[in-house]
Amino acid sequence: MPPVDIDEQHDELEVIAKQTNGRVLPFIAIDPRRYDDPEGKEKLIAELQRRFPAELSPMRRVFRGIKLYPPLGYFPQDERLDPMWAYCEAHDVPVMTHCSKGGVYSRRERRKSTTRYSDPDNYRDILNTYPGVRVCLAHFGGLQDWTTYFEDSESRQLVPHDAPIAERGHINWLSKIKQLIGCGAYPGLYTDISYTVFATQRFLPALAVILGANPKVRARVLFGSDYYMTQTEKFDERYLSMQLRYVLGENIFREIANVNPDHFL
Repeated sequence: MPPVDIDEQHDELEVIAKQTNGRVLPFIAIDPRRYDDPEGKEKLIAELQRRFPAELSPMRRVFRGIKLYPPLGYFPQDERLDPMWAYCEAHDVPVMTHCSKGGVYSRRERRKSTTRYSDPDNYRDILNTYPGVRVCLAHFGGLQDWTTYFEDSESRQLVPHDAPIAERGHINWLSKIKQLIGCGAYPGLYTDISYTVFATQRFLPALAVILGANPKVRARVLFGSDYYMTQTEKFDERYLSMQLRYVLGENIFREIANVNPDHFL
């Protein structure tokens, strides 16, 4: 158990955010397993009401959204999360969720088995049920699947976006997310480039082509460096961020760094 409970961490984060004049926009962490008891639904709704007061507009709230991390051991369509999705749709609360095959995972399972929790296709039913919800699939598929996109042509072969998950298992997640956003069926679906394109310069030209060729996808991509992760790499984050801006050009960079995040939040 962590020495400080997550509720206390959220309280501390709220204090910090209030001291920054809007420069820190915190999200709260939600895990359905914390609400696995007869009063779980009521507890979850109470937490949401506390952090996202319905009487305040989204831009006046201290907390701006929710963060999910499914590879810790749960599906985003877990029925215990149904009250959360309903509340998010009703009260304009965006959700950021981990969506790559890397990162932290449940030590009770093998990493390969935990990836099924993060599959982009898991969000289709959620967005069909709650079409007003905004969800960001963080990392645009992740480092592993961007690599696969170049090296495995079979992984780019698409089947219909609403086909069963089993029929889409071969598709790399970069291609999946591009398709799910580009098809227009899920207007609340976003993704971000956090850490993925900062892991290697190899991906910058590909990102420029993807964003330049598809306005629908470009309008749903958010900039981010995942800065604490970049500290583990042997490169200059400032240099790479400027190179990204140079490769994309000022107009596209401004769209993903300013316009799109404003819409998402």
